Amino acid sequence: MPYLQAFVKELLRKHPPTYFSLTHAAVEPAKLGGYDIPPDANLELFLPTIAEDPRLWSSPLEFNPDRFMTGGETADITGSAGIRMIPFGAGRRICPGLSMGTTHISLMVARMVQAFEWQLHPSEPKLDFMDKVEFTVVMNRRLLAFVEPRK
Repeated sequence: MPYLQAFVKELLRKHPPTYFSLTHAAVEPAKLGGYDIPPDANLELFLPTIAEDPRLWSSPLEFNPDRFMTGGETADITGSAGIRMIPFGAGRRICPGLSMGTTHISLMVARMVQAFEWQLHPSEPKLDFMDKVEFTVVMNRRLLAFVEPRK
């Protein structure tokens, strides 16, 4: 179970369900990256940049669930402590579906791995994890795979 939880955290780190956080307003003047932020300015976070920041993650472009195993990197996905990833937002406006979403992802991945053997289709040169925005973030190209029931 710990590896499944680490896998889900890494999945959400690399592929958040949306690109942007909910809009927040600056409550007082601030300076960020050399820019002046006036009060009441609308602010949104581009979530993939957090996941790709080498100051926050070792080998940030690599998909590596082991980073969340005991003794590895830590990440609180609730956005309440040590914020390094916020796939469901943070603070008072955190997504109420966080618990249900992570539970569904965990159950779906566990059942798919338990029930089926997965292989990349021979016509696929390699996995392409590039994504695009639709209602949520989806893969740019369909994943072609051979799926066989486990014996």
